[in-house]
Amino acid sequence: MKYSKLILTILGISLLGYLIVSAGLQEIFGSLEKIGFNIVFVLILYLAVIYFDTLGWKYVIISKNKSYNFWILLRIKLAGDCVSNVTPAGSLAGEPIKVHILTRYGVTFLEGMASAYMAKLLMIKGQILFVFLGLFLILTTQLNHEQEILFKVVLIFVLVLSGILGVVYYLGLNKGITNVLLKLLEKLRLNFSFIENQREKLALFDEQITYFYKNHKRDFFYSFFSFFLAWFAGSIEIYLILYFLDFPITFVQAIAIESIGTVAKGLTFFIPFNLLQELTFIGLFKLILNTEATDIAISCSLIRRFRELLWVSIGFFILRQFDLKLPKIFKKNKVPKDSKSNADPLNDSTPSDLANEN
Repeated sequence: MKYSKLILTILGISLLGYLIVSAGLQEIFGSLEKIGFNIVFVLILYLAVIYFDTLGWKYVIISKNKSYNFWILLRIKLAGDCVSNVTPAGSLAGEPIKVHILTRYGVTFLEGMASAYMAKLLMIKGQILFVFLGLFLILTTQLNHEQEILFKVVLIFVLVLSGILGVVYYLGLNKGITNVLLKLLEKLRLNFSFIENQREKLALFDEQITYFYKNHKRDFFYSFFSFFLAWFAGSIEIYLILYFLDFPITFVQAIAIESIGTVAKGLTFFIPFNLLQELTFIGLFKLILNTEATDIAISCSLIRRFRELLWVSIGFFILRQFDLKLPKIFKKNKVPKDSKSNADPLNDSTPSDLANEN
């Protein structure tokens, strides 16, 4: 596995180098010089993405004993995301780190895991809506043959993903996702001792999610809409970068590039450091903008890489401040044998207490 990651990294870096040389170093440097100090506005704009992502997560955290504020939650998010951005596991790698840090502020591990699961589900749901928006806007323009093919491929992928997400969404919020998976393992006659030993905790995990969904649907919607706004803010970044590079682009085209680009990024999550980003930009510029401006596409991508590097560095700085030492989570806080599904899984508070709190 380590060798495959290394090979993918080497191939990705080699491809990036080839694309830069092919586009022309002088042209790329000229484009980067053109943006100048305007890059500060690009870096500041990304704060909107971070803000809405954090807000989306905040809405699905429910805990009576929480002792954090929005600023702390934002720092926790940056600390976890920096790990996600540099590992082949993609956006999942930083979730356990976020959850563990969150337990320092009155949120139990199970509450944190439930919030991470719900946030990830709603983030993908927001992404799907954003991609549908991009596809709809593409339809408002005249499409050539290549654009029609791209549209159909992305549409099929999004429809399949929507179907899968719909099933997961229904099972996770109504039946309990771990309960469904355990029943599936039983039917397949697969028995894993580690999972069997955690049945009670997994049941509580399911209860927290179903309870929250049934009693806090408004927060679910706010979370989903916040994540959608975060995706939407990415298209503003594309538009702003190309505006500073004096490259003609409409806001509709910027949304189309960003929305389809998120699909491509999702399909290549296993490649470290998102090393196919430049190739994706070149392809989208050609298909959506009908231009061979390779130097502009690579410049735009490199500017985003600089922004990513800056925020990842900030994230690792914050992570170091948290002095993270991962515990053996599942060995702590054993669930009492008399825990029943009738009891409220959220800190033994009654549903009415939690409803009043929110």
